Amino acid sequence: MKLQQFVLFLLYSGAFGQDACSNDVEIQGEGDLGDVNGCRGFSGTMSIENTDIETLSLESREIDGEIIISNNSQLRAIVFPGLRNLSGQVRIFNNTILNSIEFPEVEEIENLTISGVPQLATINFPNLENINDLVITNTGLQELPQLPFKNINSLEISQNLQLKKIDLPELTETGSTFLIAGNEDAVVTIPKLESAGGNFTLSECGSIDLQSLSEAGSEISFSFGTFDSLFLPNLTSVQESLSITNNELLSNCTIPQLKEVGGNIVIANNTSYESLEFEALESVSGSIILAGAFEEVSFPALNSIQGQFNLQSSSKNLSCEDIQERFEEDNIVNGSFGCASDVEDPNTDEITGINDDSAAFLISPSSLLPPLVLTGLTFLFSALL
Repeated sequence: MKLQQFVLFLLYSGAFGQDACSNDVEIQGEGDLGDVNGCRGFSGTMSIENTDIETLSLESREIDGEIIISNNSQLRAIVFPGLRNLSGQVRIFNNTILNSIEFPEVEEIENLTISGVPQLATINFPNLENINDLVITNTGLQELPQLPFKNINSLEISQNLQLKKIDLPELTETGSTFLIAGNEDAVVTIPKLESAGGNFTLSECGSIDLQSLSEAGSEISFSFGTFDSLFLPNLTSVQESLSITNNELLSNCTIPQLKEVGGNIVIANNTSYESLEFEALESVSGSIILAGAFEEVSFPALNSIQGQFNLQSSSKNLSCEDIQERFEEDNIVNGSFGCASDVEDPNTDEITGINDDSAAFLISPSSLLPPLVLTGLTFLFSALL
């Protein structure tokens, strides 16, 4: 594949010795674009910085190298009308009035960064099938076009304050990092995603469609969203940690097939979330940390927690006795067990005390003491941990 691309580059360049097609180039004005636009293939670093160019149009079909487009105060449009493959990186940043980016024919880009372009309203990559790393941050975009690539190593879409919709209709697999955050309640739709290979973070989202996600290879996190429901119908395993935090409107979270988590489960500060059930969960290699307004908590299939279990709820209706009885009877928790209801300010700290009218337990798995029900006391069995 690499050999074919190299041969294509030689053909497109028209001649092996053209300096303009194979050396690093600094574009200082529109007059410098003529020589470069004579290259059907370009190899090297092309810098377009601090110019007064208003429309940047490049005709090359193959580029092997790096393109830097930055700090061009008059730049309004970028158009690469014939570009098919870019086996390098494009960095577009700090172009304050840039309004549109058009790569209508591009099929492959190794790395693309678009950052610090507050007036950007349109990007167009209708044929982009292969990309390794993509960053879109601090732009004026209101909606992303449908991006057709099926897999990506690293993706960041963040701090686009006007962005309302993110649609990745063909994406099936992610690699090292996936971050969507700070886009002011954007609707996120990734209906075909099956595998998240690395850290997977969705923050400040309006709604989330991950209906096909079946495995997370590292950590997966949902935070500060405005969605009222989180539905992950096919998720069966998380290799590291699962975190669901600070989603004030979340009242229903359904993950019916999740069986194992290789790290911690942290579910906290989702103030509308009252009934928690992980019906298929069997094992957690880390700890389970729960803090919120829970009235019911159920893990009917759970048989092993290698770390601690710590539950704090502001509700008086939570029965810590029932939870403790089930966990003690089946010897589920290897670490410490803590449970408290009617807590004024539930948090993820380890339980060391409780408020009036609450019930709490703090035990060690090696302890032979009977269940302890403590009311109106501050108690810490540190000697047993």
